[in-house]
Amino acid sequence: MKVIFQIITSIDLGGAENIAFSLSDYLNTAEGNFKPVIFELYKTTSNYSENKKKKLAEQGIEFHTLGLKSKYLSLLIAPFTLWYYIRKKKPAIVHSHTDLPDFVLALTVKMFSKIKFKIIRTIHNTELWPTHSILGKVAEKSFSNDTIIAVSEPALAAYNNLRKKCGLTSSNDQRVILNGIKVPVSSDFPYSIDPDKINIAFAGRLELQKGADILLEILNTSSENIKQKIVFHVIGQGTYQSQIEAFAKKNIHCILHGTVSELSTKLCAFDFLLMPSRHEGLVLLSLEASFAKVPVIASNIPGLTETLPAGWPLLAKNLKPESFIELLEKITENKYDTANLKDAAFNYVSQNFSFEKMGRSYLSVFQNLNNGTR
Repeated sequence: MKVIFQIITSIDLGGAENIAFSLSDYLNTAEGNFKPVIFELYKTTSNYSENKKKKLAEQGIEFHTLGLKSKYLSLLIAPFTLWYYIRKKKPAIVHSHTDLPDFVLALTVKMFSKIKFKIIRTIHNTELWPTHSILGKVAEKSFSNDTIIAVSEPALAAYNNLRKKCGLTSSNDQRVILNGIKVPVSSDFPYSIDPDKINIAFAGRLELQKGADILLEILNTSSENIKQKIVFHVIGQGTYQSQIEAFAKKNIHCILHGTVSELSTKLCAFDFLLMPSRHEGLVLLSLEASFAKVPVIASNIPGLTETLPAGWPLLAKNLKPESFIELLEKITENKYDTANLKDAAFNYVSQNFSFEKMGRSYLSVFQNLNNGTR
């Protein structure tokens, strides 16, 4: 049984983390003779993370934390902890998801260069190291011709642009494997849904990347018509949490729920999903919504448009709040054939984003690396 390490930042609502969980689930049941072990960089203690850890245990998937509760201290401690587990479990492959896991793996490789294992890096975003470019350069210099998998063509382009910017040669072994998910089994949303209004969800990290500030502007500048006909359900936590919480306390058309476990199974409770993201790799939440037949109101950006059918009418013209408000006004006026939108989106994701297809593609990469046929 060959061990494969999957390194993620933390157990949160992120798509990269969910891909690592899905891959581990697939490896655990596939006939590939691989044992997945998941590592988070810093310790998470939310209800969401505790429930997720319990599910991993029920699935028989081994899980460890490399650092402490502090993200920054964990970046210093994690390479030593990772080295300990590498020495102990002798993985055939170490698979890193996103920038901070890449950084920790890079430091581990640099400090303990005699350790031999194959490296896979999955690129999950179209903007890499947007705020800590120096850390990005440090990380990239430790990698050479490792296996690169991108979740979309724009994400692969972002990797190659980063290598060029750092004055480094790109890996010869690179490919795109589209994210895939299982069709969610529907269950009840555990909070109040107003049957007399249009219920629209925003779900994810309340950060700039996900457009949490744009959401706040939408909430603050919406017309009375929208306020009377729509209830916004905000699901998640992050930097903008306190501002949205303050708004929700004063406005009954906005409810802040915090994080919700197994959200993909509960999306069917909503009428629409709002995604004003600034940049994405290939966002899972949009796929989950389409599988749940919940139309997505989205930014017109790479990584989101790929998840939706061509000519999707619910794409905002730009990232300004007014563009999203314009779409919301049309929704309140029943300007869209929602039944047709639901079917079109469901058929599109069913044909292009299969969990089995993604799992087989990754398994083939793992097998080729393990057999030395890369």
